[in-house]
Order: sequence, then C-alpha cells, then structure tokens
Amino acid sequence: MPPTEEPQHNAAEPSRRVLRAELVIAALALIASACASVATIVQTRELDAQTRSAIEQTQLVSKQLGASLWPYVTIDERYSPTSVRVGLTNQGLGPALIRTLTISVDGRERPHVREVLDMLDPPRRGRQVSESDLGAGSVLRPAENFTDFAISDPKLDRMRVQAAMQRVRLSVCYCSLLDDCWSLNSIDTQPHVVHRCGHQGRKLSI
Repeated sequence: MPPTEEPQHNAAEPSRRVLRAELVIAALALIASACASVATIVQTRELDAQTRSAIEQTQLVSKQLGASLWPYVTIDERYSPTSVRVGLTNQGLGPALIRTLTISVDGRERPHVREVLDMLDPPRRGRQVSESDLGAGSVLRPAENFTDFAISDPKLDRMRVQAAMQRVRLSVCYCSLLDDCWSLNSIDTQPHVVHRCGHQGRKLSI
C-alpha cells in the first residue's frame, strides 16, 4: 500500500488569525471611540442649549427688573395769562437720580435763575418768582414733579415770554437705581440713553 500523506500545516495561518483578531479589536475600539465622540458632541450641544437658555432667562429677568425701575423724566412748560411754570415730572416706574441740571440762554450756561427770569419778564411791582432747590444729588420719585422756576405776574406778557423761552434751554441728566442714564433738554424733550452723566453739576441758585 502506498504510504499515507500527512496534511501539511500552513505556518502563516496562526499569524493571520492573530492579525484578524487585532483588526477586529481595533475596529471595535474605533467604533467605541466614535460612539464616545458622538455622545460628547450631543452632551456639549445639550449643555450649550442649556447655557443659552440660562443666559436668555438671566437677560429677560434683568430686562424685567430694569423696566420695573426705569424712571422717565419729562420737562413741562405751562403758561397761563398771568404765569409761566417750568418743571420736571417723573412719569416712570422708578426713582430718577438727578446727576446734572443746567439752564442756559443762547447756549451760555446761567448758574443764577434770577438772570433768566429777568430776561423772560422784566422786574416790576407785583411780580413774584420762585425756584426749587432740585439739582445734582436730588431724587425725583415716580409721579413726582418739581417746579424748577415760575413767574407769577398780573402784567405778564405771555406772548413775549413764550417767544423768549425759545432762547432758554433746561438740560437734565438722570440715572436709575441700576445706573442706567438718560439725558434730555427742553428743546429736544425725548430722553436719550447715555453711558454716564459726567461731572455732577451744582444746584441752580436764585
């Protein structure tokens, strides 16, 4: 009988098996890493969304708080046949902290109201003038009004006074409790947001 041939073993077969196993392990590791990366991205996006939501809520609360404390100051000029009154009124929800208050004629600041009053209405018997001490450092509460100056005169020339008032400018800068600030004047009566009011002016004197 012919001799039996024994099967020949391939010496490279174990190496291939080891290589396949390593490839499988590497692939699994790559998949696991990809899954971890995806999970990290999802978590990051969720955190970003939560952070944005928290920021938006904080901004909303800040705006609501600011709105509840906003002052809104107006300059009022009132005329009657025998009197003229110029004053400030706070129509806002919060107190107005007056930082500066000035009065000027033809662009030149006048620290003494008496000069302005005499320009508007010449001194005569029977004329009465008044001026408040509202100025830098004063607080104008909600719904509160102050008369900055007034003239009461039975011989008041109303038309002349109204024409002369075109040369007069009352300017005020005020802030809220949150240190938001606005400025306005009797020519452009709409308050404008400003970064700050600058140096504190002194109170007007009679």
